[in-house]
Amino acid sequence: MLEIGGIRELQKYDAGTRKFVLFTADAQEIQSFLRVHSGLPPPEGFSFFVLGSSELPSQRMQTPGSEEVRRLEQELRITREYEDAQDRLFRVQTRLTEIGGSAKALSEAEEALANADAELARSPWTAQQIGDLAARARRAEHDAQRRDMQIEDISRKRERATEDGEVAADPFWLSPWFNGGLFVGVAIDVVALLLGHPALALIALIPFLAPLVAVLRYIQVDEERKHLKRHLIDLKEQEQAVHRRFKEEQATLKAAMQAVKVGSPAELLVVLEQRNEAAMRREEALAHLERIRNDAAAGAAAAEIAKLREEKAQLEQRIATQGFARALADVEADLHKALQRSAAGRQPPSEAVQTKGVLSAAAGLLEREPAQLFAEAAPRLAQFLAALTDRRIAAGQLDSSGEVLFSAPAGRTAALKDLPGPLRDLAYAALRLCLLEKVAAAKRLPVIVDDAFAALDPLKRSMVAKMLKAIAAHGQVIHRIADAAPQGIADHVVQA
Repeated sequence: MLEIGGIRELQKYDAGTRKFVLFTADAQEIQSFLRVHSGLPPPEGFSFFVLGSSELPSQRMQTPGSEEVRRLEQELRITREYEDAQDRLFRVQTRLTEIGGSAKALSEAEEALANADAELARSPWTAQQIGDLAARARRAEHDAQRRDMQIEDISRKRERATEDGEVAADPFWLSPWFNGGLFVGVAIDVVALLLGHPALALIALIPFLAPLVAVLRYIQVDEERKHLKRHLIDLKEQEQAVHRRFKEEQATLKAAMQAVKVGSPAELLVVLEQRNEAAMRREEALAHLERIRNDAAAGAAAAEIAKLREEKAQLEQRIATQGFARALADVEADLHKALQRSAAGRQPPSEAVQTKGVLSAAAGLLEREPAQLFAEAAPRLAQFLAALTDRRIAAGQLDSSGEVLFSAPAGRTAALKDLPGPLRDLAYAALRLCLLEKVAAAKRLPVIVDDAFAALDPLKRSMVAKMLKAIAAHGQVIHRIADAAPQGIADHVVQA
């Protein structure tokens, strides 16, 4: 594998301590582990899936140690940023300590307000509810007395209504007055009929008055009984209504007593008074804090403390993200040695970047002939070329030597080495990404891109990122860039 930078170590997760421990730092052992346990191909095969920072033709340096120099220069930059962050963090902490005394009053006021807020937060009621509950608790005894008086009044009315006992209405047909009067009247009518004296029949009306009186008396007694029964029912309903109203009025009070686990309204009133006192302490703490904040010196100290704390949190997060760094002197010494080795082994520039090697490597991984692979990838390559070159290059074709020729919309063709510098980078990037997508779809191995397209303009870098996003549908793509990741091109972003 191509090393992106830093020291390679293989660490193993220890379930007992829940930490990663060093397994090995030997390069051969790491490569063997990756091949055997992770299924990765040998370094020469997996190098196709690694796009280094010198991938583009314009970035190819012609010294054997250039990659090491670039890696050490990057490590030196990161180490300096790390040390600058640590130095700035120390100064921020020192300044916070210096102005801590002047801001003590503000901190104490903020703490007092926070404590008051916490005490009020433990209350299950709002200020309005506390006022209502306090009023209910104060009149609880009066309400109970009023209920008892109403029940007692209803009981007296019931006793007065039933003190004479319930009058029974005897059936009128059993009354001797009814039967006797009726018999006498009928007898007189019979005699008048037999004697033929109609005037005598008028005398029979007098006996008939006795049955009439008996019937009317029965109706009167029955009505009085019904009225008494209705009156008793009304009294019972009034009593139930009094109990129901009292229970409804006391339900809120009883719920509050259960919430604070007290047994009487007087005890609840003590708790509510404590809540009111807490609210008053909160108002006093807020007023005290406002007075301190209105003070110019304390206000300036508070504003500076807020900024310093925010900066401190950012610096701590930045340092924790990087984790560790080598000593700056060690990195500078290694860079100086690498520059000497690079200067000693400098070679003349190569004539051109070969497309034949990239195509052959892809064909070898897919176990196909380069011509067959190119024929399959040609339509997709045309899409990549049109997108990256703004249709200045329409397609690619294979010549007899196995090199890829690029053709303009007018039909003129040229090899990669004959294209202008910026256009050469775009054409090579299109070919490289097209073949990478083809191989990644078949092999499903992770792809590592080490800021390989930093030389392109921002619009083209964004387009390349979208292409890598499409390649990520076939397997993991780890894309390291120096700038912030554009929105929507990555599933996960790790800040370093």
